[in-house]
Amino acid sequence: MSWLLLVALLILGHVSFSIVLYRREMEYFGEVDPALPFELVLETFAFAGAFLLWIAQKLPNLVRIDRVSESTFRSYVEADNRPSFMRFNHRGTLLAQQRAHSST
Repeated sequence: MSWLLLVALLILGHVSFSIVLYRREMEYFGEVDPALPFELVLETFAFAGAFLLWIAQKLPNLVRIDRVSESTFRSYVEADNRPSFMRFNHRGTLLAQQRAHSST
């Protein structure tokens, strides 16, 4: 477990405990305030940011998706057998071409 996850979990534990104490105090004094104090909201966003940073560190590197990377491990015989990103254009361009031909 990395230090960033530990920090995020500590922030989460503190903010949840603080919210419970705040709600109990409001209930004890008979006040009804649905909004949370700014400090608790800010602390919640700090938890979300730390957790997202931890997730971003654990993700693997992204793989390029283009013609070169798609055709690197294929032979010329295989290119005609299976349609892929290398051979298929975006559907929007096909629909635009069909619409252009039908309107003329």
